[in-house]
Amino acid sequence: MRIIERSEFRGEGDAISLENHIRGALRHGRRWRGGMDAQLVVSEALGRGLAGDYVLVRNLTVPGTLMIVPLILIGPQGARAILPSPLRGIYRAKGEEWLTFNSTARHFKRVRPNQQAIALEYAQAVLGYLVGQGYGLPDVEAVIVFTNPRTHVDSARPRVRIVMADGIEHFAANLQQLKPIMDGEDVEAVVNALLFPRMREGEAAGPVAMGQPGQPVVPADMKLKSGPIAVPSSAGAAPPGSERDLFRGVELAPPEEAEVIEDAVDYTEQMDRVKKGVAQIAMEGGRLAQEGSRIAVDQAERLTVTSERLARRVPHMTAGQWLFLALVALFDAVILITLTLMVMRDVLYS
Repeated sequence: MRIIERSEFRGEGDAISLENHIRGALRHGRRWRGGMDAQLVVSEALGRGLAGDYVLVRNLTVPGTLMIVPLILIGPQGARAILPSPLRGIYRAKGEEWLTFNSTARHFKRVRPNQQAIALEYAQAVLGYLVGQGYGLPDVEAVIVFTNPRTHVDSARPRVRIVMADGIEHFAANLQQLKPIMDGEDVEAVVNALLFPRMREGEAAGPVAMGQPGQPVVPADMKLKSGPIAVPSSAGAAPPGSERDLFRGVELAPPEEAEVIEDAVDYTEQMDRVKKGVAQIAMEGGRLAQEGSRIAVDQAERLTVTSERLARRVPHMTAGQWLFLALVALFDAVILITLTLMVMRDVLYS
């Protein structure tokens, strides 16, 4: 696989100096360096699985826009806009939504920026430019590649292809199994169209190289690895964006379905387990309540029986006996009151 670097911040050996690091962070934000490092991880992994008929363009500014696409992979199976991401955590790609797992609330919530929206925007920009240049590409696939092995994404019919850190080489192998829609000449033409935009009518002609009018000149700051990219001359092969049918005689392959992660966490199954657990707890609570009611009834019956037994042990007396006890109690009360008054008199008059 050939790699073309278009970033002004990378030096020889893909190194980024301290000065360029500061300049890049000031221009693109503090997370810029993480994305640049993720590009190297993806480039190395793809390079191990893809042959020389694939070209990886890094940090290309889409002509006519200010959008910088991190990675564009062009090969016999078409073009793909790749967003390498160093994010870490648990995420969910559901339709067009991008959600992150909230460990406190134990559920997914929307988070910005939407990684799917960014990748789709890259792919649409590249496709729109190539179609405007006259190339009939059926589609530019949007791909998000995560380089952190601790990142997990639960996919539910996402709009983009999701590739995990341990699946980059598998992604490259699957890519080569797809039906080709371009030959080597077509790949070179698409690459040249991205690197050297075709001049519109009325625009001034660019610099001329080696005395051949109209031939594109390779910019001095372009870094090319594993061999040069073919630049068509004014004679012979048609230049990029010509009227020739780019895909003549080639049957287009149907759109590939997004990759589904087989080992994704099944939170639906976990929720079902939680619901079953709650139902079991409710049943157990009902059983305990019934058991408590039964015990309370038994205790009440025992107290009733005990009270009846105590009542039977109390001797039965006649009305005369009760009257005699009342008179004795009255006599005792009179004696007690008399003694109390005598004591109070002695205390007061002594």
